[in-house]
Amino acid sequence: MIRKNPGFGDMHVALAADAWGKGDYINALKEWNFVCDKISTGCAAYEDKEWVTTVRRWPPQLVEKLQQFLHREVPEKLRGSGALAPVLSKNK
Repeated sequence: MIRKNPGFGDMHVALAADAWGKGDYINALKEWNFVCDKISTGCAAYEDKEWVTTVRRWPPQLVEKLQQFLHREVPEKLRGSGALAPVLSKNK
């Protein structure tokens, strides 16, 4: 879908959330930054859980992954595995 419509923010944010849930923090941040920096709608709306849930109608599991990403929480399945989440400034 991203190949056909590279400006589709939902897909980039969904990929960021999914990558974060798998411990692939670099790709998660890369996808998120793409939405924030390169897509005109930006990333601010995705920080609103209510909007993602009710307007975009994301499934609960993906919303949970997005929330973990936004709060920079290590997913429970990765806790204790040595996979540390990066600490970043909240400039974006």
